[in-house]
Amino acid sequence: MQGGELLQVHKSLLCLMAANGLSVQDVELLRPYAEYIEIMAQGNKKMYAEAVMMERYHMGRTAIKTMLLKMEQEIKM
Repeated sequence: MQGGELLQVHKSLLCLMAANGLSVQDVELLRPYAEYIEIMAQGNKKMYAEAVMMERYHMGRTAIKTMLLKMEQEIKM
């Protein structure tokens, strides 16, 4: 499969993602976000969860907040 074919097959999904401020690179946020949710579900404080993300994934506070906004936003169809 060539790049153009891949884009054509997934055109509607990619357009939906772009319209909602998501990029293909955001797939890299799935693991840290799942871990963040797990830490919070254990009853830990937000500051602790952020500290873990900063240490394990070398993310700054702004990157963490951006991750949360992207992962928790409602998608407009």
